[in-house]
Amino acid sequence: MERFTNDRNQFVEAIENELMEYEKQKDFEHLFTYVEVPFFLRYAFSYALWFDKNNSKYFLKRKEWNAKYDHSRFDKGIYNLDRLAIIENEVSLNDTDRAYFDKVEWTLLNTIDFEGIVLDGLTCKLRIGKENKTLVWNPDSKMNNKLKELVYLIRNWKRKFDDFK
Repeated sequence: MERFTNDRNQFVEAIENELMEYEKQKDFEHLFTYVEVPFFLRYAFSYALWFDKNNSKYFLKRKEWNAKYDHSRFDKGIYNLDRLAIIENEVSLNDTDRAYFDKVEWTLLNTIDFEGIVLDGLTCKLRIGKENKTLVWNPDSKMNNKLKELVYLIRNWKRKFDDFK
């Protein structure tokens, strides 16, 4: 039986969960999964990275929610939580990106205190496999510098992918 709802929060949670979950890659160490969902649901995407120590090889996948398509299907505010329009692709890393990940210090990625009010913005989640922790934040000002480096690199991948489409 398919799950339907008219609750926007359940819809957003279903999108986030679908983007966060990737099939486990055999013999690969999970390094991270990053998910970004804006408040106004214009888009949503995720990237996940694994590393094969035996072959010194990275494996990167991305998912993207087709917001335009789902908004047209769910225009009455009734959402089918089991049929979200999400596509998944494998992505290749260039030499610069591989060199970056060779030296990332995962323990230094963190959020920092932020005083202020955020009326909309992004929901960002980073699950760090090596540290077995998940960071969640809204404004970019909650990211420390090491986290910003990683997130801006991922957002740059997204921009390049969007430009390629």
